[in-house]
Amino acid sequence: RNHPASGENAQLEVVGTTSGYYQTLTTVSGRMFKRLVTSGSSGTWIEYTPKQEKPEPPIVKKTVTIGFGVSANLVRKGNAVTASLVGAIASLSVCENLTIPSGFRPSVQSYLLANKNVGTKHAGVSVWDISTDGSIRLSNPDSANAVHLGTVTYITEDNYPS
Repeated sequence: RNHPASGENAQLEVVGTTSGYYQTLTTVSGRMFKRLVTSGSSGTWIEYTPKQEKPEPPIVKKTVTIGFGVSANLVRKGNAVTASLVGAIASLSVCENLTIPSGFRPSVQSYLLANKNVGTKHAGVSVWDISTDGSIRLSNPDSANAVHLGTVTYITEDNYPS
């Protein structure tokens, strides 16, 4: 009587206590219901559903040209993005025409500090100011040819890239 999953075969487990009887009904399809029966009064059946685990977000990797012959490897997993400059010789002055594509933009302004290398020598640091719209402003002490190398990790709120 009062079977909460009418039409399905099930197993009823009854545990008696001093306060009444706890009943657990499990159907052959895996649904589970519980109720308490006290002083001859049956409580309402409550269905318990297992918590569904969210699938692991995919890792998306993309190499993009961000401007002036400079490329970056972008890696996204969940809302975390790592942007790493690809080592190549470039002559960069102060500029504002670099961009990070949609799907990889930071949710707050972020800064990538890039070491500048010329041959086997360290030639200073350039600052890559990445805005939430993906635009990049570059502060660079000089425009001499150098290899700019740097990595930054930040959080994004962009839609997942395809």
